[in-house]
Amino acid sequence: MLDEVGVCTLINGPTPISPDGEPVLSKAPGLENVFLACGFTSGIAACCGAGRGVAEWILAGEPALDLASLDPRRFGPMNGPELHACAVESHGRYYAISRGEGE
Repeated sequence: MLDEVGVCTLINGPTPISPDGEPVLSKAPGLENVFLACGFTSGIAACCGAGRGVAEWILAGEPALDLASLDPRRFGPMNGPELHACAVESHGRYYAISRGEGE
């Protein structure tokens, strides 16, 4: 039966990318017991480290590694449209083909 159906629809989901192309991994600013682990374009490649960082935050109150560079407050006071524009630009850079130095 499956041989006869064929492919009816192809769905390509969105890439979760942050405005600077780096993941967001931190306690949620201003919220109790809420943690952020998102924006991982590499998907499963970062899951162990991200999971460990969040688990350490939950269990010990802070991660063993300095993850300050992944805090969402790094984006400053940007609003939704500004964040969206930066994410679109970041997505283009993320998948650009590197031509090497000086090119």
